Amino acid sequence: MGQHGGRGPRIALRSRPAVRSSDQPAPPARDPAAAGCPHARAAAVPPGGFRHLLGDAPAARFTLFGKPVDAVPAAEVMAVMGKLARRMQVPFAWTAPLAPGLKPDDNPDIPSGFTYLLQLVTHDLVASSIPATLTNDLGTLFNGRFPRALRLETVYGGGPGLCPFVYRIDAAVKADPSDHPRTQFRLGAIRNQQGELDPTRLRDVARAAVGASNDDPTAEQPIADGSTARPVPTEALVADQRNDDHAIISQLTTLFCLLHNGIVDRLAALPPVAGVAREEAAHDRFACARQAVEAIYRRIVVGDVLPRLLDPLVRTRFEAGFRLGPAGDARMALEFSHGAFRFGHAMVREGYRINDAAAPEIPIAEGLRQSSIHFPTATPVSDRWVVNWSFFFDPKNPRRNLSRRLAPHFVNALSHERLFGPVHPDRSQFGVAFRDMMSAAACGLWSVPALIAALRTRPEFASLLPADFADWQAKIAAWLPCELGPAFEPAEIATLSAEPPLPFFVLFEAALDGAAQGRRLGPLGSIIVADTLYGALDGARAAGEDPDAPLAETLRAIAARTHGAETALAFIPEIDSMLALIRFMGTAFGLDAQKPAFSRPPAGRFGRQ
Repeated sequence: MGQHGGRGPRIALRSRPAVRSSDQPAPPARDPAAAGCPHARAAAVPPGGFRHLLGDAPAARFTLFGKPVDAVPAAEVMAVMGKLARRMQVPFAWTAPLAPGLKPDDNPDIPSGFTYLLQLVTHDLVASSIPATLTNDLGTLFNGRFPRALRLETVYGGGPGLCPFVYRIDAAVKADPSDHPRTQFRLGAIRNQQGELDPTRLRDVARAAVGASNDDPTAEQPIADGSTARPVPTEALVADQRNDDHAIISQLTTLFCLLHNGIVDRLAALPPVAGVAREEAAHDRFACARQAVEAIYRRIVVGDVLPRLLDPLVRTRFEAGFRLGPAGDARMALEFSHGAFRFGHAMVREGYRINDAAAPEIPIAEGLRQSSIHFPTATPVSDRWVVNWSFFFDPKNPRRNLSRRLAPHFVNALSHERLFGPVHPDRSQFGVAFRDMMSAAACGLWSVPALIAALRTRPEFASLLPADFADWQAKIAAWLPCELGPAFEPAEIATLSAEPPLPFFVLFEAALDGAAQGRRLGPLGSIIVADTLYGALDGARAAGEDPDAPLAETLRAIAARTHGAETALAFIPEIDSMLALIRFMGTAFGLDAQKPAFSRPPAGRFGRQ
């Protein structure tokens, strides 16, 4: 939902002058009469910070009706992608639930918290201000995370020096006017049941009021006596605005801010290191806390996220050190960013229990409105949106939210016209599924059958991938026609089944793979995700960070390097899962004593609805 799901400018149907980076060759002249789709610009050289899987250019790119996408008229591209997106709004026909008491699309292996942790990971891997569906030239794209992926830059930004608005002014600054660094994140108050801000409960991302600017008329609220109140805090103070796309992602961002702040508080309570000036000590605390948070986060990705997502045989090969690309190439594969990793959209539920076991689920459509980006007057969030993370990560919470099984089906909330509106003047196409399909088409990704054939030449994957794509082609051709879905022309069925868009196929493979059954990714999706994430982890780990050693060893190395006392982080236990992290934070930082509790499961026994 984040990077490519928000609202943006519409796609122009007419050609525009290209704006190319200087190192890219000019494309060959095109015949204006060809009227090819202007959304697809498969550059000979990938955009900055990106590459393709297995090299800089696919051996065979995705096609429609046997032609390159940029040679197909725009109306035809949008029509067929729009039909596929609408077909993905029809619920997938699961034959039975995976366990007694579950709904057919419930995934007992992946609690819903991972839906949004994956969104945060996406923001930490890819940052591009221009979605591929909204530009006529891929040369304007650049991955702003290259080469710093999986270092929580999406939360920390450039640190206090480059993103001071994200960090609070330390108390020492107020006591001493001399320069003093900021070491902790700003946090925001939440609203109580009466709609008033409660300054005693800082459980939201920080939000600022816009005063003394030309935004005053909309930022200030009138009072009954004719005066005006202080400006409403409508603007999210976050390093990556995508982390305020909706209530749950802003709450997850707050979680990592609370973790950092809690570690800084513990470090500040230690005896000062002899011979270290106060300002230098503050810098050391910030560096120590940040590196500790990053190490915990990466350990969770390795130990808690990837085992849930990947085919076990694929994971075994990559954990043993296998990589598809050359060592040290930190560029992001477009087949990951604009293809396989869009699978997280299919995990989103229609509603969630946030912090009240007895209350009905709150529709995610309402959560999407809790954002300074989309509906600033709905923020700061109320306490009904302050997450008790037990509902999202604790398998023993009987009221936990489970993610949805992976399949080519998105919930209705992701087709909300206002939130994920049209990208074309005729306003006929909108929604996350349509944007995902158009992004894949625009980037000139690998043809799925050709990619499978290329990967089968690697002995590590020959037994995992089909030798003949004809079986998958027949299954897709049988799935596309549906009484509740759009009417496909025979030529559309033929082209989509022979050349399925990569983000669609990854979901289709996960659903119909006999071993996966929608619980996790199938072999092709697993290979693309594993190659990207394990490669990013290789480049992100700090000195002394050994994923196979206990966390305590990594924390000792961090503390010795940044704080001068190797025991400074000894209060942090072994953490290799989100459940372990939230339980540690709930008790160590007193967050479970607050209302709503941070991680404590609900009292009493409740059956699943």
